Amino acid sequence: MKYAALCLGVIFLAASGVVEGGGNAAPSAVTVTASSCFNERAPAAKTLDGKLSGQHFWAGRPGQAPWTLTFDLGVRRELSGLEIAFYDRNGRFSHTPEETRVETSENGADWTSTGAVPAPGPWTAKSYRLVLHEFKGAYRFIRLTMGKAPTGKQPAVWGVQFYLADGTLLGGGETFTEMNVTGTAAKAKVETAFPGLETVAIVSTADDTEQPARFFKPAGTEEPAPLLVLLHTWSGDYRQNSFVGTALAECRKRGWGLVFPHFRGPNWHPDACGSELAGQDIVDAVAYAHTRFSVDASRVYLFGQSGGGHMSLVMATRAPQLWAGVSAWVPITDLAAWHRECTAAKRGYAKHMEKACGGKPGDSPEIDAQYRARSSLPFLEKAKGLRIDVQAGIHDGHTGSVPVSHSLRAFNGLAEANGLPEKALSVAQIQTFTAAQVVPDELQGECIAEPGRLHPILFRREAGPARVTIFKGGHSGDIKTAIRWFAEIDGTLRPD
Repeated sequence: MKYAALCLGVIFLAASGVVEGGGNAAPSAVTVTASSCFNERAPAAKTLDGKLSGQHFWAGRPGQAPWTLTFDLGVRRELSGLEIAFYDRNGRFSHTPEETRVETSENGADWTSTGAVPAPGPWTAKSYRLVLHEFKGAYRFIRLTMGKAPTGKQPAVWGVQFYLADGTLLGGGETFTEMNVTGTAAKAKVETAFPGLETVAIVSTADDTEQPARFFKPAGTEEPAPLLVLLHTWSGDYRQNSFVGTALAECRKRGWGLVFPHFRGPNWHPDACGSELAGQDIVDAVAYAHTRFSVDASRVYLFGQSGGGHMSLVMATRAPQLWAGVSAWVPITDLAAWHRECTAAKRGYAKHMEKACGGKPGDSPEIDAQYRARSSLPFLEKAKGLRIDVQAGIHDGHTGSVPVSHSLRAFNGLAEANGLPEKALSVAQIQTFTAAQVVPDELQGECIAEPGRLHPILFRREAGPARVTIFKGGHSGDIKTAIRWFAEIDGTLRPD
């Protein structure tokens, strides 16, 4: 599919989302409504008593167990199943309850038990995202009651989906989480935290759906100005806040615009995870920015980390003409390889990829083609001549989820693409980085000091306009360092 960069009509969303922040933020009691802003045909539904944490999941107050999460589906619905995604960290199942009781009600007051579901765990499953319960009948109110987690940590729910009697998902497949809820309290929180950052809707030129994004228009834009495009992480969406505040402050200071597209949200369904639709959403977001201010098309920069790093490199191969620079931190570059790695490490991301690609690698040639098409590694020759910055923590894959080999193999592909195969790292060197978590002895001298970074550099190598940096750390990014690199390209580097 060839991406089209077209001017778009725009409809503003009526409400914004809740803020993602540090995991230690105190839960807040808000009434939220699962929005139909991603699908106008989706029915209204709401949580009645779920407590929304400062991060993007629901949780009870610290020490509160059991706690409940109650849904009003608006009208009686013929349901066949319920799927819960429990928040999890590194496959340890530390935030899953020992038991989840499921109850239904006709009026929201009188409840009938439909059974209890034992906790998933490494002894029963490899993923925190499971079909946990089956229904037989029509229901309006559903209540989940979570007991304490085996580790003593607070159980936390990432998202909930309801299956209709015909096997399809209620609301066209949207997950009832904070990632697609609305509410005045949540909206005020976002606007207070990030003044000037708008929530907008952009009509996809691929399927004519309205796709949400967050957007910042710089002041004094008579002259063409740079644009920074931010991409959310693997399980995030356009409301992710972990680095957008820093990016917004930098853009405001430098006079740059910013756009943060949804590109179909978390990577656990076919429309996301490097799909053609998700890619076109990013192109459409750039086109939308052109309708709001004078964007300098020669100064458009793309940043992503983790799942956003994955998509940054995908877009470097699909639309290289759009970008003046691409900075990808701790990226996934080969989905089939990552599926094997996540399966071995019992990480739930393997199940996400299966949902997105239609099955496991090796299940069929068609499924294998999906894993390949949604990866950047096979297509890096298309990014020839593009300034690309790949950065990874040497401990990633051990303390994090993406082995450093993904970044190093991507650099080899870029070196080959730029006609510098002698810059490529050997298989043995990549193995030393990845397994031993050290820089090979013969590469120890390829290191520089870079002031202002969050993580010291252990190794850096360039191959024409592309470079790879291995830093002391794990699965993390550094948006300020990326923006400084963009500013060097831009020629407007300023002291912090």
